[in-house]
Amino acid sequence: MIMETCNVESMFKRLPFPSAVVLVTFKRKIDNEVMRALQTLSTLNMDSSLNVKEKLVLMAVLQSRTWDHDQNRTFEITSLKPYALQSFSTSVGPAIEIMKMQGEHRLNALVTGRQRRRQDFASEIIAKILTPPFVTEIESWGVEISHELNLELPLPEISIVVRDGESVIAKVTLDGWSGRIMESDLPIAYSGPEQVWSILQTKAMDYIEAATS
Repeated sequence: MIMETCNVESMFKRLPFPSAVVLVTFKRKIDNEVMRALQTLSTLNMDSSLNVKEKLVLMAVLQSRTWDHDQNRTFEITSLKPYALQSFSTSVGPAIEIMKMQGEHRLNALVTGRQRRRQDFASEIIAKILTPPFVTEIESWGVEISHELNLELPLPEISIVVRDGESVIAKVTLDGWSGRIMESDLPIAYSGPEQVWSILQTKAMDYIEAATS
């Protein structure tokens, strides 16, 4: 799966914090596109627009035009500056084969390569959130609650949506790439259904109170 520029940019924007480690694996075949990407990566590293852990490996690959070992295709990248995001996405992104966050989070199974596992895990998450008592409580307010699912890699999402007729009055999206709850500007990691319940209850009650006041 070769990364698209728009996906690379979105993935970095969804990182839970700037110092999060991103593992970037380049295409196996070193062609001119890969060489240009590696040169851009080196330039961004030298001007402190980002940090590459494997600096010596990067220099060696640029000189030899060979990976030598397969593990040399993967670089740990941190601290990509916002002003350099577009340059990274457009110049480095097309040469990337895989990009993932280092470490585990509660939604990690959504980015597995096995579609059946993604589907099963998403169903588990949805079942834990949309419990009969919670659904009954929300619908007792005269609104409807449902889920929306997008399991396409590299940015799978689960959304829980509350509607009043055709109007969306509350929505919580769980991002499989970063493990974040996307509704917050703060880097809040998903830890369990209680977080989703609280957000949806608050938003729905605010809407109902405004509509009936």
